[in-house]
Amino acid sequence: MPLASRVYGEKKLKSSPYQYTVEDDIKLLHLLGARQNTETVQQAIERLKLIVNGLIQNDSMPLAEKQNIIEYIGKKFPQILLHAAFLLRTNHRNISKNYLELFLVNDDICSEDKCFAWELMASIYHEEGDGTKYIHAKTQFSKSCSNLHDISTSANDINRYITENRDIIDTLDKKRILSSLAEYMEQFTSSWSADDYSRIAWLYMNSGNLPKAVFVAQKGLESDPDNAHCRKIIARQEN
Repeated sequence: MPLASRVYGEKKLKSSPYQYTVEDDIKLLHLLGARQNTETVQQAIERLKLIVNGLIQNDSMPLAEKQNIIEYIGKKFPQILLHAAFLLRTNHRNISKNYLELFLVNDDICSEDKCFAWELMASIYHEEGDGTKYIHAKTQFSKSCSNLHDISTSANDINRYITENRDIIDTLDKKRILSSLAEYMEQFTSSWSADDYSRIAWLYMNSGNLPKAVFVAQKGLESDPDNAHCRKIIARQEN
């Protein structure tokens, strides 16, 4: 700024009741730095990630102050919220979940980032033992992914979790979550192996839809007549 303006501002600041607030804002602006005209958005994001790394590692700064700065940056660059959530996932789960929720409400985030956010959310809920939210996050992760292997693996994780925690499926809402994922996966049946079909079938089985589970398992046996997982589901109906 022009020298005369700067000198005038500094003099006025000395007698202002907002002196410390302004000084704190100046520190924040210095921290963020100036964006160069040649800097791309992605370059700015990478620079800001480094700043967030330093913020989180700064033990002398209060946590609330760190949060204010991260959320301030995140309003302009949502990817920073995802980055901060990953860094805080171990020691500050609630803050991490809050950042993930703030990140996921954005409409312009790429599918890869959305997929990673839901995967991170699922891992946090799994660590906390919140089965309902874990299954929901895993389902949203699957629907955000373009990699069919990851989708099938996620379905398998959900089915295994239910097997180990049978009491988790006790409401129609939870069963609907499972059937919605199974229905979504059926859109890609031309790409599935017999094992993949069995995972879809188990989703239907766990949602309480045995006829549909058997139907899908039979489709799996068409590609591999000896598949033990599909045979096990069909045996349920026979018994």
